[in-house]
This record gives sequence, C-alpha cells and structure tokens, in this order.
Amino acid sequence: MSRYDEDFGQTLAVWGTGEGFYLELPTLGPSSLRDLPGVVMGFALNPLIYLPTVVTIPTGGTNVVDGRATVLPAKRIRRQRRSIPTPFTRSAYRHKRLNAIYDGEPPEEEEEFLEEDIEATE
Repeated sequence: MSRYDEDFGQTLAVWGTGEGFYLELPTLGPSSLRDLPGVVMGFALNPLIYLPTVVTIPTGGTNVVDGRATVLPAKRIRRQRRSIPTPFTRSAYRHKRLNAIYDGEPPEEEEEFLEEDIEATE
C-alpha cells in the first residue's frame, strides 16, 4: 500500500477553502486558519491521548521536541539572513504549504503571488 503524506489542511485547500489568517502558535509554530481544524482533528483522533497520563505526557513531550527539531534548520537560515522574523517565517511557511498542497507543482499564478510575498519581506 502506498504511503501518502497529506493532511486535512491540504484536503481543505484542494476543496477550495481559502488560506485564512496566518497564525504563529507558541508550541505549534506557523499555521493558518485553514490548517487549524486538522490540528484539532489530529489531536482528537490520536489514540495515545486516551491512555493514562503516564504514557500520554512523555509521548506528547517527545512530539514537541521532534517538532522543535524540525524547525531548527529554518531558524538558522532566518538568523543567517538577518531578516525580520515574522514576514520571513510566514513566507517560508506559505511556500512549504503551497508545495505540499500541489505535490511540488504549484500553478504559475500561485508562484507569482508567492514571489510578491518574498519581495515584500526583503
């Protein structure tokens, strides 16, 4: 069986839901209003949260550490560029999500929109 790395936010995007507000949540990192229901559903559907707290807390902590380790390379790049943190992070997040939604082949009009976003951050 093939593995697909998709999430509910990508599904909503394909169905035509707009991106909505950009959010930067303290423990979850950058996100958008469209991706928020996927975060909630992912939490509610995770079978580990229904286990005793002796199991839930260590696994939750591990997930937080893993998520933090995932964004460290991007933070290093942001520090090297000495750019303003929020616009740079927003632009990088939007590029990554657009690439995920279209499986690496975003339409030209979306790419032009993101190019304007990059120019605004510089």
